[in-house]
Amino acid sequence: MLFSIMILLITISCNLPISKQERSQTKGTDKFVLGDQIEVFNGTIDAKGGTIDINQTDGDMNGFQLDVPEKAFLNSTPIRISYQSVNGHPWGENFIPISPLIEVDLIDIQPLDYLTLTIPVDVPEGFFAIPFHVDLETGELEAVIVTGEDDHSISFITNHFSAFIVSMVSEIALTQDFETSFMQGRDNFRFSNAGSSVTKTGECAGQSLAALYFNDQKTGEPLYESFDGYNGILGATPDFWQDDVLVYKLTALAQLEYKHGGPQTINYWIQLQNNQPFRTYFTISYLMLLTGKPQLVAITNESSGHALIVYKKVGSDLYVSDPNLPLSTNQILHFDLQNHTFDPYITSSRVGGGVNTYQNIFFLPKKDAISWPILGNLWNEVLNGQFSTDPFPVLNFKVIDKNDYGEEQPAVDLNQTYQTRNVLVDIFHPNLSFPARLSVFTHESDGSVRLFKQAALPDSVRLPLYEGDNFYGFLIEEDLGGGDYVWAGFEWVNIIRTEYPEQPEDNPVTSEKLTLQECDMTPYLSYLYEEPTIMRLTNSDCSYICSSNLLVSQELTQDISLFYYYSETDRVNPPNDRWVNRTISPGEETPLFYYNVGINNANCAWSTKNVLQIGAIRDDPGCLWMMKEIGYDPQRIGEYALQWFAPDNPCP
Repeated sequence: MLFSIMILLITISCNLPISKQERSQTKGTDKFVLGDQIEVFNGTIDAKGGTIDINQTDGDMNGFQLDVPEKAFLNSTPIRISYQSVNGHPWGENFIPISPLIEVDLIDIQPLDYLTLTIPVDVPEGFFAIPFHVDLETGELEAVIVTGEDDHSISFITNHFSAFIVSMVSEIALTQDFETSFMQGRDNFRFSNAGSSVTKTGECAGQSLAALYFNDQKTGEPLYESFDGYNGILGATPDFWQDDVLVYKLTALAQLEYKHGGPQTINYWIQLQNNQPFRTYFTISYLMLLTGKPQLVAITNESSGHALIVYKKVGSDLYVSDPNLPLSTNQILHFDLQNHTFDPYITSSRVGGGVNTYQNIFFLPKKDAISWPILGNLWNEVLNGQFSTDPFPVLNFKVIDKNDYGEEQPAVDLNQTYQTRNVLVDIFHPNLSFPARLSVFTHESDGSVRLFKQAALPDSVRLPLYEGDNFYGFLIEEDLGGGDYVWAGFEWVNIIRTEYPEQPEDNPVTSEKLTLQECDMTPYLSYLYEEPTIMRLTNSDCSYICSSNLLVSQELTQDISLFYYYSETDRVNPPNDRWVNRTISPGEETPLFYYNVGINNANCAWSTKNVLQIGAIRDDPGCLWMMKEIGYDPQRIGEYALQWFAPDNPCP
């Protein structure tokens, strides 16, 4: 036996009826029938890297090669290579070993880069071969990343080591239809891939990998229905995902751990699958057939990528769980058997992002995509209710309350349970390191969750309180601009009103339901038109521009909620008519904007912006029934017969 070591330099870059396969994997190698263990190399390799060649004139390992890139190890590292013939195994007729069981022992040292192994094999025509990593403790099979193959060998890369074996299967067997242990709408998360303040482009890989890990544990619990509001004070809110704090953070943290570019992975492996898409298709099919487990897929184009879980095969369609569509069971990757190519897959990199067409589709071994122990530790931290490392902002809501004399008190921390004797409190959150929006939700008696109010931080929101428990949910989202917001944190708080205080005679506040007439504060509004500003331009297609404000104030001694119907039209865009809501405090003037661009010729993109109706209601718990009846939707406020004021447009 001869071996040689040479220096290797590598460029690293980053960025039929359905057969249901649910067989459990063999624990350990007890059911293998193995020959004697034969050692073929026992030596060391240093930080410079190199290549270990096994040259045997006679032997199953003749032509074996191990390539170690520079700096894969920090110091001189012992390496021991041995093999055993495989005379029997527990994986059935579709597992045909064509190599011995090869063990590469690094004495528990984890390489810092991927190592390349070349194993001598001969694959007959009509058969398909895959190298597997065999976990010697659990007996579990995991496919590895193939980077090349020829008539007499197959090459792959890996960064975790134990034992390896190459198996083949008849390509005819891969034409079957089969399912796995994964079911869409049961074994995926119920929230979509909407991004977060630490994963602004989405956490599709984090969601997919975390779901695959949970599926591997075979707890029997449906992931889709688990961890709803977990570790919160309110409990399950099935139709509201924003309060699934721990598992939403989990998927973001898993995304940060995702090795989405790995050192050699993308350079070699993706290049091979680009040139041979059928390898991707056959690899996924073989793994589902053999293990009965779902598989991870990466899809890319020139500018972005996305992750999917393949869980079923029907014909040449691979059914996928897309994190963007948690309930869709119709998402497929179609493989064209005539041209040996995948059809492009169309989706967005995250919900709310632009739609992308992904032409490149690759199989990705899940344990090469992320450290499985790290992912397991993240799941344990979910169960413990807290992450040891949490990059999300620490939420610290503040409450401004009043004493029994109606005097405003300094802001204090709003704990998960807070008691007051007042019927109104102001809540705010201090500025964060990024622009953010606060959304307030209420928990209704029927179990539903409704949006109540929104404000840009650090503006406060005023909340009415009924006697007893008042559950409010506070969602913080980072404002990315252009109307794009991503999740940054959520907290439910129970504000308990213990007693109704006496109110001064000149400022009555009541928790009793008031009538529409008592709630209508429109007659107490005052209006002042600003002098319009008019520009006449001779060097523009739009020769006339007018802008003005209508200043609205109120004559009461307490806050009121102003509603106005804002109309915006122009030649280019569709009409944008909507109700707007804001609070007016005593003595405050609220400007309502008017804007006209006149028409000179057909090239002018004329536009008008004006207010058509104005009204107001008392900011009082006794009027809360109005918003409840319309589902807290300000766009429906016009359904009430308030004494609406129709202002004139100050622009002539």
